[in-house]
Amino acid sequence: MAKIPFTTWYGNLLTISTPRAMTSQPRGLVLHISDGQLGKNRVKQVPNLMGLAATFNSTNFPAHFGIAPDGTIAQYIDTSRQDRATERGTDWFSVECCVFHGEPLTDSQVTGAALLFACLREEYKSFELEEADSTADSGLAYHSLFLTAAEKRDPKKHSNCPGPLVIAQRATIIERARTIF
Repeated sequence: MAKIPFTTWYGNLLTISTPRAMTSQPRGLVLHISDGQLGKNRVKQVPNLMGLAATFNSTNFPAHFGIAPDGTIAQYIDTSRQDRATERGTDWFSVECCVFHGEPLTDSQVTGAALLFACLREEYKSFELEEADSTADSGLAYHSLFLTAAEKRDPKKHSNCPGPLVIAQRATIIERARTIF
């Protein structure tokens, strides 16, 4: 698949490399959030797709995709390459959703995630359109699922990513994904 046709290619903005090849049998899609920050006057500033590229370059932990609040989908890494966004999840695709921590995805992001999940499933046929609730499962997973017990206590490890509201939205994402093909 390499580049998903309905995404906007942002791979040219990355200054880091993703040298490892992706497996031919990926296990699904992992949801992440790229948390915003409080700006002047405590106004919430949600990251944008260009900002995700800058974050990936500075942390060296890029995801394959990003979804803006309006549902626009960016692609940062060719799907034939592994990302580094998920600990011990080297056979998964990852998507960073631009949302403030503790808030749900927008309806447009839910629809974008469903489209992405359905298209990846249609292309690879190596996972089902279902929730992954353990690292042994396949389907639609979330970042903190891949953390060890010790890592979940470490605030630097994103133990609440993507947060309970986004995790709960997986059922809606899957429901919408099942209507696409």
